[in-house]
Amino acid sequence: MGRGSLFIKQIKLSRENDEKNELTRKKEMTLNTYSALVDNILTHNRIIHDKFNLVGKTKLSEENMQIIKEDSDLLKHLDHLFEYINQLAVGTKQGIYDLDTLIGISGRLFVRLFDRYQLYIEFTKESYSKNIYKDVEEFIDLIRRELIKNRESMIW
Repeated sequence: MGRGSLFIKQIKLSRENDEKNELTRKKEMTLNTYSALVDNILTHNRIIHDKFNLVGKTKLSEENMQIIKEDSDLLKHLDHLFEYINQLAVGTKQGIYDLDTLIGISGRLFVRLFDRYQLYIEFTKESYSKNIYKDVEEFIDLIRRELIKNRESMIW
């Protein structure tokens, strides 16, 4: 083995090591950010959940949504809940956070929250901008696809 091929091998190993370190750093950042946001997400969800007794996979009803529209505090709770999810969505889209890590920790939770509060999302899009939760919607679509793919790969 000549000096040139040894040098190329060292560069390749160095790059692989750098990539592993970068992925580890990205996963750590994802976990740290998630840890900082999850309590807030769950708190805001719990307030709405308890107010309307949303058990299991129950979604907001039109009646619930009408009450929320007239109660600025309830609207703020949903605004904050989706602001936190949006932070994770944008960070993931920009490559700052690791999607697989977020899916492993709470992928189903994010999908359930998105589905539960679909009427709120539609109301917000109609009231402000149809693109307001575009990143969240893309994030949830990615999670759904990955969850389906993972479920299919587990079936023999």
